[in-house]
Amino acid sequence: MTANAFEEDKRDAVAAGMNGHIAKPIQVDNMLSILSEIIRQQEK
Repeated sequence: MTANAFEEDKRDAVAAGMNGHIAKPIQVDNMLSILSEIIRQQEK
């Protein structure tokens, strides 16, 4: 989770090994969707 919300910030986060990128202010539906996708990926 970060206040940095530019596309380059998202790319940098993923390139650094993060599973995803969530910018503040948090949108709960978006956060739950991203977490759900990460959990599904981990179960494979």
